[in-house]
Amino acid sequence: MADNDFHVEAVGSIFAQALVNEAQKQGNLAGVTEDVRGIGELLRTNVAFRGFTQALDVSEEDRLSSLHKIFEGRLENLTLQVLLSLARRDRLMFLGGFVAGFETILRKMGGHVAAELTTAHDLSPEVIDRVKAAIGASLGGKTADLKVKTDPALIGGMMLMVGDTLIDGSVATQLERIEEQLKRNGVGRLQGNATAVLA
Repeated sequence: MADNDFHVEAVGSIFAQALVNEAQKQGNLAGVTEDVRGIGELLRTNVAFRGFTQALDVSEEDRLSSLHKIFEGRLENLTLQVLLSLARRDRLMFLGGFVAGFETILRKMGGHVAAELTTAHDLSPEVIDRVKAAIGASLGGKTADLKVKTDPALIGGMMLMVGDTLIDGSVATQLERIEEQLKRNGVGRLQGNATAVLA
């Protein structure tokens, strides 16, 4: 995830978490979830709406009025209030991050964890299934939402990111470590020889 994308989701997630918390208190998480997914679909498919959320030259009054016209009576009041709160704080441009953050929170609540596997070569579906099962088992039975990528620069082996934890078993990284070790050991021997000669 690019730094800017991370920032957008991080800011949006603050509002998403507040919405999830309040929806749970009110016993209306299902209705709010449907709302947020509908907003996400609107962002993906409606260029005019996406442009409106990103526009910097729209006054607060016009933003609020437009949101009322688009969503009033179509969304749960709680969801609408969060959208209005985003607009009042000049945070409507983070609406995409809000939707993504909301989905991430739901996945975590459902025992899901995001994982990304990078390998030098394509893996068979069977191997990918075994990796997913191993991740889930190591996390106490959680479900790994595994994204798989290939990167020939790794040479061999794999890199696995589970949540915020990186497990780097790539050949490229192992070669770098060996090179570093050789450099350190080589310098150490030279220093020892110099000390012996000069003593």
